[in-house]
Amino acid sequence: MTVDSSDRLDAAMDGFKQGDPDCFQEMVEHHQQSIATFCLRYVGSADAACDLTQEVFLTLWRERKRYRHRGKLKSFLLTIARNRCLAHLKRERKVVPLRPEMDRRTAESDSELLGRDLRHSIHRLQPDFAEVLILRYLEDMDLQEIAELTEQPLGTVKSRLHRALEQLRRDWHD
Repeated sequence: MTVDSSDRLDAAMDGFKQGDPDCFQEMVEHHQQSIATFCLRYVGSADAACDLTQEVFLTLWRERKRYRHRGKLKSFLLTIARNRCLAHLKRERKVVPLRPEMDRRTAESDSELLGRDLRHSIHRLQPDFAEVLILRYLEDMDLQEIAELTEQPLGTVKSRLHRALEQLRRDWHD
């Protein structure tokens, strides 16, 4: 009988909560690229994104006994990542750019998802709209997860996503 990926990650979660470093390593390896890409898109700096990604997993390790596995770990990690990114930008006194300025490796993989013109259009969106668009289509989160992550009502998330898509349509038709 083979163990599928979700069963393996559930077992790793149990071991992680008990302080097993090998289980923690498995979870980091499974989620690290996704969290790093999210941070990179949010802060626009590869060096800062690397540091922030490390902070996310350090926070997870420190808080492991208090973590309650209710849903997707990725959503929990993205919540931590978003908070770390916002704090970083506040320290740097920068506006949330949510633009994909990235290193070559990430840029190559991202270009498979989005063309250069679309990335440019996303960059021009209002930050709240860009955030929802990125979480929905690049991080593959459902609207309820986005609402929980951003601490916004579901209606606000739906409205922002609708407005973001409308703006993209206008940009692409002009």
